[in-house]
Amino acid sequence: MHALYGFFQSENDDIVRGEKELFYSIDKTYELYIWMLQLVVELKECAWQVTEERKHKRLPTADDLNPNTKFINNKFIEVLQNNAELHDKVVKYKVNWQPRFELIRRLLGKFTQGEEYQKYMATPGKSFADDKNIVLALIEEYIAPDEDLREKMEEDSIYFADDWVVTIGALARTVELFNENSDEGQRLLATYKDAEDDAKFTKELFRKTILSSKAYEELIVSKVKNWEIERLAAMDVLLIKMAIAEILNFSSIPVKVSLNEYIELSKIYSTPQSKAFVNGLLDKIVGEMKEKGEIKKAGRGLIE
Repeated sequence: MHALYGFFQSENDDIVRGEKELFYSIDKTYELYIWMLQLVVELKECAWQVTEERKHKRLPTADDLNPNTKFINNKFIEVLQNNAELHDKVVKYKVNWQPRFELIRRLLGKFTQGEEYQKYMATPGKSFADDKNIVLALIEEYIAPDEDLREKMEEDSIYFADDWVVTIGALARTVELFNENSDEGQRLLATYKDAEDDAKFTKELFRKTILSSKAYEELIVSKVKNWEIERLAAMDVLLIKMAIAEILNFSSIPVKVSLNEYIELSKIYSTPQSKAFVNGLLDKIVGEMKEKGEIKKAGRGLIE
């Protein structure tokens, strides 16, 4: 969606170039995922460093000399830190948090003052489930809403700007992948669930939306009385075009799935009135296509 929006707004007619930009942006989303995974490791390392600093204070307290090391010895983070795939990806993307050590230290300070951390540290005993849960709390309650962290990442790459929510969700799913038997060979999430099929779908949806753009515009205008295409919200028009392209060209995707997906996108990315507009217009267009037999699906129940 973002790639197509940029393509149409720039009035670019080089589909190959736009396609390369699309796949580059997808790779940058995965890069942000690796940065955030490594941040979890860096926070644990920062906690260890803070503990060592306190031991060497001029007048250390008993707690300084005998600290609670439960978070520092978090088994989930230890397994993540030794993960071979994460190590390789950190090298590939040149992930380096050291220039932003003060940001990490500030984030750690907020986390360690929080109720979740205090309860975790005070609970006797250790379990892998507890270690995972405190990391989930760290991700969802401290990393996800931290605007300073988000701004700093966006400064590194404009591609990171719209991928934050997706990345946070991916981090949480990654934590759930690990268990007590996980080792350095535990697989992380991949860029695609099915590399060949998903990449093919991405490429075809991008191209078919562009190549049929004018025809879809005419179809949209024919269903909106007394309105010219320029007066409609550009994002609404784009989402309707993408929905039509998907419904007509991908026989294995049920019509309802496509409709629900683009209506949901309109709620997130367009105007407050967009959900009703996109929903109503797609209902008209899809209803007419069904009557004409233009929608071809591979199995029973996929049209409804």
